[in-house]
Amino acid sequence: MAIIRKIIHQFSWILNQIKSSLFPVFILIIIGAINSLTAVFIALTTKKLFDSAQYGRLEALAQSGMIIIGIVLIQTILQSIYTIYSARITTGLSNNLRSKLLDKLMKSQWLDFTKYHSGDLLTHMTSDVDAVTSGVTSVIPNMISLIISLFASIIVLFIFDPMLALFAFLLGPATVIFTRLFGRKLKEYYLRIQETESGFRGFVQECLKNIHIIKTFRLEQDSFKSIYAFQNSRMKWVVKRSRISAISSSVLSLCFWAGFLLALFWGSVRLSKGTATFGTITVFLQLVSQVQGPFTSLAYSIPQLIVMHASSGRLMKLYEMKDENYTEERLSWKAAGIVSANLGFCYNSESAVLNGINFHIRPGEFTAIVGASGEGKTTLVRLLLSLLKPSEGQLAFYNPDTDEKFDADVITRSLASYVPQGNTLFSGTISENVLLGNKTASEEELINALKMACIWDFVDSLPEKTNTKVGENGYGLSEGQAQRISIARALLSRKPVLILDEATSALDSDTELEVLNAIASIKPIPTCIIITHRKAALEFCSRVLSLENGYVSEIKNSNIE
Repeated sequence: MAIIRKIIHQFSWILNQIKSSLFPVFILIIIGAINSLTAVFIALTTKKLFDSAQYGRLEALAQSGMIIIGIVLIQTILQSIYTIYSARITTGLSNNLRSKLLDKLMKSQWLDFTKYHSGDLLTHMTSDVDAVTSGVTSVIPNMISLIISLFASIIVLFIFDPMLALFAFLLGPATVIFTRLFGRKLKEYYLRIQETESGFRGFVQECLKNIHIIKTFRLEQDSFKSIYAFQNSRMKWVVKRSRISAISSSVLSLCFWAGFLLALFWGSVRLSKGTATFGTITVFLQLVSQVQGPFTSLAYSIPQLIVMHASSGRLMKLYEMKDENYTEERLSWKAAGIVSANLGFCYNSESAVLNGINFHIRPGEFTAIVGASGEGKTTLVRLLLSLLKPSEGQLAFYNPDTDEKFDADVITRSLASYVPQGNTLFSGTISENVLLGNKTASEEELINALKMACIWDFVDSLPEKTNTKVGENGYGLSEGQAQRISIARALLSRKPVLILDEATSALDSDTELEVLNAIASIKPIPTCIIITHRKAALEFCSRVLSLENGYVSEIKNSNIE
């Protein structure tokens, strides 16, 4: 019963995901059903054709021939329509499922999202979505069409010879039952293959991203060995699945031929006794194929349904991630301050990373946050950006002009610009990267942001200037150049809060001060939070907060070594 409930639950989930495509799928089923029934009509007309030929009825012979030609033309047209319509529905549904999944991932809580490797998520979005799509637009419509064809063939066969219909029907379910016995193993092997594929994609992705590390430490051979291990593991599970499929295919083939030979033998006996015509024998053979064929095809469809079942289960786990309090609403404050009261945070109920933190950062202040590695600086940034939620206490933004106050949440992200550690540029042009901060900015505003980030002279010297293309992670730029373009992106957004997380680490001291002075010249001055250990940046800030052992304290610049 638990398995049945699980299947019903998954099927309900799939219906909910594809509800916008239900009518097109229904039309697809109708076309497939009509196309399947044409085979039965061809069998009956063929009988009339042979009987007419046997008894010399030329007019009936010509009429039957024309009917068969007409049915074949209709069948060909329907098959063409089915193929085109199916391709359109399949592509549309696949795009829709991927968009919905991406939307779900984008709006999920960041901490839940980070539990998955990007390679695994990519496998979910490609292979698993394709398996569900194929099941909805191909496997299920085909099964329904086959069932309709099956019952129509059995009814007609029963009219001609009840005994033959009974034998044909009894052999059919045996194939389905036999295939069902291997269902659990097929599902297990499919899941193993998908897990291995996710691991392989994730590993290759990381290798390509960190190729300089691999080369520097001479890890090429070690990387190859790891790749071979993934490939061998995948090969093992694929071979195991293939063995079951081979055994199943052999049994299905034997059952099919058993039914066909039975029909051939029984028809020959009736023909020899004069109780059947050549036309009757022809329709016998065709209809037995129409009975055995659907059973065989249905048995082959069971593994595909198992794949669909397994993939939908994998996708459902992603949809179990908790959603953020997502909203399209944005705050358009000109200035913002930040306050925390007894702010605490811990990961997975472990010891607190932050414990009872209290601070007040006033609008327009330049505040540095310092502390040893692992003391919670990055965690505090994530709390400010509402990627994490406080375990206790409060973290809030307030508007000094209106006295509005909001706890850190999705809506308060519209108040902050962020320059993270490392290279965070996308592949594309320089202007496309910078305009991510403000899609509606003018060319003049774009250039001004590049000037404030002290990178315009370099960009202006390039042959294509802001239209110069950069590779993934800023390939083609130095770390300092990529860092300054990221700063320009943040400045172009003109948000009241600017968070710089080691954002000037690749700049020399003079350039760093020039960038900070440019930020301080913005009117109104943004509230600037700088995570840094660089002396020049610390001396520029009006306040320095130190994180140690989960607590925060304020220190004077004069005490900084």
